[in-house]
Parts: sequence; C-alpha cells; structure tokens
Amino acid sequence: MPLNVSFTANSITSTYHLIDETDPAKERGLLLYLDGSGAFGFKNPTQPYLIDSDGTAGIRQVAKDHNLVLLVPLAPLPSDSDGDNCWYNESTTPNATAKADWLRKLFDKIVADFGIVKHRVVTGGYSSGAQGLARWFLPRHGAAVQTDGVNVLISFGGAPAPSAGTPTFTAAYKAAVPFHWNIGTSDTTGAYSATDSWGGRYGRNWYQSNGFATTLDTPAIGHNRSDFAAIMRAQIVKHVPAAAAVGGTTPPPTTPPPASTAYATTVTPSSSGVRFDVAAVPAGAPNTYVRVTRVSDGDAKYLYTDVTGNVSLTFTTLGTAGEAFTYKVFTGSSTTTTPKASGSFTTWSSTSTPPPATTPPSVTATATPGDGTVRVNWTAANVPTPATAGIWVQKYDGTGGVWYRELTGSHTFTGLANGVEETFEVFVVRDGVTGTLASTSVKGTPVAAPVTPPPSGAERSYKAYVTGYDFYDNTPPGSSAIAYSREWDDRTIHTVAGGTGTYADPITVAVGHSISGGVDTPLFQPGTRFYLPYLRRYFIVEDTCGDGATPQNGPCFTGYKAYAPNAEAWLDVWVGGGTSTQGQSAACMGAITGEHTVIQNPANDYVVVAGEISANGSCAVQHGETPVKAGSTPPPPPEPEPNVGPAAAFAVSALTVDLDASASVDGDGTVTGYAWAFGDGTTGSGRLVSHTYAAPGTYTVTLTATDDDGATGTTTRSVTVVRG
Repeated sequence: MPLNVSFTANSITSTYHLIDETDPAKERGLLLYLDGSGAFGFKNPTQPYLIDSDGTAGIRQVAKDHNLVLLVPLAPLPSDSDGDNCWYNESTTPNATAKADWLRKLFDKIVADFGIVKHRVVTGGYSSGAQGLARWFLPRHGAAVQTDGVNVLISFGGAPAPSAGTPTFTAAYKAAVPFHWNIGTSDTTGAYSATDSWGGRYGRNWYQSNGFATTLDTPAIGHNRSDFAAIMRAQIVKHVPAAAAVGGTTPPPTTPPPASTAYATTVTPSSSGVRFDVAAVPAGAPNTYVRVTRVSDGDAKYLYTDVTGNVSLTFTTLGTAGEAFTYKVFTGSSTTTTPKASGSFTTWSSTSTPPPATTPPSVTATATPGDGTVRVNWTAANVPTPATAGIWVQKYDGTGGVWYRELTGSHTFTGLANGVEETFEVFVVRDGVTGTLASTSVKGTPVAAPVTPPPSGAERSYKAYVTGYDFYDNTPPGSSAIAYSREWDDRTIHTVAGGTGTYADPITVAVGHSISGGVDTPLFQPGTRFYLPYLRRYFIVEDTCGDGATPQNGPCFTGYKAYAPNAEAWLDVWVGGGTSTQGQSAACMGAITGEHTVIQNPANDYVVVAGEISANGSCAVQHGETPVKAGSTPPPPPEPEPNVGPAAAFAVSALTVDLDASASVDGDGTVTGYAWAFGDGTTGSGRLVSHTYAAPGTYTVTLTATDDDGATGTTTRSVTVVRG
C-alpha cells in the first residue's frame, strides 16, 4: 500500500496514494478518488471514509470488493484559501486546467502499470474534488480515459469550465457513462446551486441536457465525506460490470442477463396501417428509418424520420389484408449498414386478432403557490423507455425552462409578482426538448406570506451604524444570494436579497454573526424587522455580514464602535444596485452610511417611501431621524437661519495626494481589486488611497484594476506635487 508517492509530469510534481488489493487472475479496474479542500482524506488515509486501517470499511473496501485499484492523488500546489488539495483555482500556476492534464498523465501511468480494463474505470469526487472532475478533468479527458463505468460527485460538480476548452465527450461516452450527484436539500446556493456554474444542481442540469444519463440523491445533509463509500458502492453495483477472469469470460450468472433492448421494435398492424415503435434508442444515435419488403414479390418501401431517439412510424397503405412482409430498422442514411432490428409481420385483416389497445403518454400537473414563488408538481404516465424521456417545464411565455429526467417531480419558479396569475407548461419529451409525447398547463398565483405585527410594546429605538451592500460587492460578487433564504428558513420572506421597504415586503439587511464549534449564530435572529426613519423603509434580517471562518473578528460584529461611538449595532442594508452602474451604487452606499436611529420590532404603521435604495442611477432621499406615523402630519421644516457668510480657512499639505479609483468599471462583471504604483518606488491598494511624497516633483501614478475573472486594466497619470 504505497502512500505519498511522488509523480512529475509537464514540469508539475505532486504525490498520490495507491492501494492495490486486486485479484490478478481477474480484470483489474480503477477507482480514481479526488478528495475535497483540506485533503483530509489524503492526509489521514486511515479515516473510515477513505482507507480504513483494518480494511473493513471505506473506499478501500469498496475498491477491494470490486477488484479496483484505488488511486487517491493530491492536487499539485499552489492551493487556495480553502486549504490544500485545490483542484479548481483558475488563477494559480499551475491552474485547474494544468492540474487536470497532470492527472491525465498519472492516470495513463497507472492504467499501463496495472493493465487496467477501461470499461471498469470509476471516478469519484468530494466537494472541490467533484469540481475538479466535472469542470476540468472529465470534459478534457473523460472520453479518453474510460469507455464505461460511472462518475460519482458529492455536493459540487458544476458544468464544464470555459478554461477547460471544448468538451471531448463522444456519443459513445454519453451513452455508456452515467453521472450521479449527491446534493443536500438544506441549501440551494453554493455547493448545491442551480444558478452558479460550479454548483452541483447546475452541473447536473448541464450534463443531463447534453445527453448524459444522470441520477440525483438529495439527503438532508449532502456535504459529508463519511457517506461517500456507501454512495460509491451503490453506483458501482448498478453500473460497473463484474471482473471477468483474465483470458476468459465472466462465469454465467445464475439468472441469464436480459437480452439487449436497443432499438427494440414493436409492430402493430391495424385496419388503418402498420405502426412501428422503435424504443431504447441510445442517446446521440443518428436518425432512424424502416424498410419493409413484401415477401411475395420483393417490393420494398421505406419510411424515414428526422427525429432522433425513440420514434413511432406508420405505413398507412401497405399491400392488402393478410399479406406477409419482412422489415429492417436502419440508422443514418445507408441501407448497406447492419440493421439494428429486423423481423416479419402480416398485415391486418378482418380475421386478425385486433391489436391490444394502447394508452398514450400523459402528464398531469398541479401548482403550489408561495411568497413570490410557484412550485409546479407533475406526474407522467405511460411513457415509453423513460431512460430516453424526461420533463421540460417552463413559464407560458417560454422563459425559465428547465429539463428534468424524473417523470414525477417538481420545480419551483421564483422571483414572481405576488397576486399576479402565471401559467406554466409541462411537456413530456425525449432527447432534450424535441419529440413531445404529452403536455399540459397549470395556473398558479403567488401569495405574500402572512404578516404578523410584533407584540405590543416590543418596539425599541436606538442608534446603529448603517452601511450598504449591493449586487456588485455581495458574496458571491454579482449576485443577490442571501444566508437565510425563504426556501429553507420560514422566518424570512425572500429567496434572494430584495424588498421594496414596506412592512409586508421589507428590504434585506445583513447583520454580524459568529461561528463557533461549527454553529453559525447571527447577532439578530433571521426575520427580525427594523424601521429606519431617515430612509422611511422597513428592513428584515435575511443575510449575514462578515466572511471567513471567524466572522466575529470582523467589523460587523464589534467594530462599529470605531465609526459610531453611540451605536449599539451594525446594520448592512441591501441597496440593490442592479439597475445602476457600480460607481453610482457605490456613491449611494457612501451617502447613506453613518450613525442613524433605528427601530427594532417596529409597528406596521410608519410612513414608507417604497423602492430600492439604489436604482436607475439614483439614491434614496433621506428624511431625517424622526419617525413619522402614517396619517400624522410630518413636523414642519425648521425656519431657515439668517445667512451668515462662511469663514474661509484651509490647510495645505501639498505633498499629500488623495486618489480615487471609483470610476473604474467592468462591463461584464465587477472590479475586485485596485493596485497603485505611486511613481516614487512605493505601492498601495484599495479604491480610495492617500499618499504623501517625500519631496516635490512630478510623478507618474499607475492604477491597475482587476475584475472577478482575473482580467486587468491599467491607466497612468502624471501628478505634480509642491511643498505647501
């Protein structure tokens, strides 16, 4: 059991564990396992979930039971902020693509050294290891490294990354190698996201819509190494053939295996013609057509379709009653190829036994309204060969379409207007979104969550330090993701950051939080409401302020006293900003920042000026610190003081310059970093910087801005400073 073996390829060096407990008299397969961030499985190989020391559990035992060599590589350095074993970073050297190519070299070496039979290759990835497999390694090398087997992914495992190049998947690979995801239901963002390209649900949807057979488990907790061995074993039993004897064949099982059903053809003669139903057509197969030949004279007829996948073809006029015919099923465009199916039949006559009645495919659907959401539930019946059929569900206007393999399931549409009826369509289709077998529609009207006023006397007014965050600087950047989504926390209202500021639809606010012993505790419970008189809007706790493993050490938890000595809390309010430029939104956040009066657990009758705080380039008007009840008369503005001429005074430190990079924008993303070179040999960073030169003169100042994809832009200006 060699551990920590060094391997170098393409000038990249890392190590791997290799465990071979196979029977050399049988075909050897390979189990390639990529562990997640932190490399706990790699650094602690005797943990039960990986290579349990007594061989009775874990992936080691799974590999042994199925005659698989176990290969566990460590990702080449450098790593990421998540810790060791980073397979997915695109900005390091070597990057994720180079690491995938290094892994291919290691794979080829082990295959050659052990005589691995490629149709028994299995790959599995946990967390960031799943990202490395699904986004880089398999798109670049999957079709070359295995021709059958299974890919198993835990939590992560998104769509192929653009940096991985054009995927090399072949039709044969898609037909032979299924994918299995294990994704928790406790979260639909991050690891399990359906909207982030690195999320597990997003990856599952991509692979499914591109012709792969996929399966999905959604346990209550999906991000768990200890479950991996059992998940892997179940998929191997389901998809990987048993090891045959070397030089021989696998002993026959006690129950003969079923005959291949590929291109299984059913012939149904009737008084209106002869129908051919061709089923179990592999994904990616070419077009199908049928040739029938009359036995008496050899006359041949053809029926062709441009539909791929399962087909139904009907000859409406074919000879006379009781005539004998033969048939052959071909694919492509040439009858010189070997037929996929063949047989004989006799046309229907009045003395024939009527064909059995068939029930056409059908689908029923119901709608479950929620707050800004509608969940569409469907059940399909009498669908032939479900492996090549699925569900396409969309809004009536054709938007929001999603593909599912499950013939009984549900999908939740979000971001809908409460009180506005929507129509949704459900189609039973084969091969993506072509070849509709059945369809239906259903209506649903989102309804606002009931609003319960706070108990009498629960209001509390105090000072807080108020800041803003927006679409551009959220975590992750360029999103509206929140920590306490309505999807899993019924104390909140929204599934993403939002709100108009009314009592029924308060705006998202983030608060400080602490993490200890794996428990994340916010300073205010999710669902806590606030009213800010100076903005005349209600807010609700739905997000957290502060990143990293110890957010309690950040400013949102205790640091507000440095900015607002009289404040009792820090509230980071969502300003929106999606319809403003990044610079406009940043200016608005600066304008609302400061120490302000807040009312916790407010009554529901304060005056409201509804709307996003930063929208369409404008910022919310401020109204002062005095709360005003609806229906009351606002206090009159104070009488203007007699005009007094300003006292002119200034101080000059001419060797000091203030530099502002707020005008930097990124047309297809967000600016994430600012690097300054001041021209005197010193450097700095940040959007706003101040620098003092040692001596007068003219200096060339250079600013380099970096966006969220790692691209940079540079500008320079000359600055002349004199001694004041």
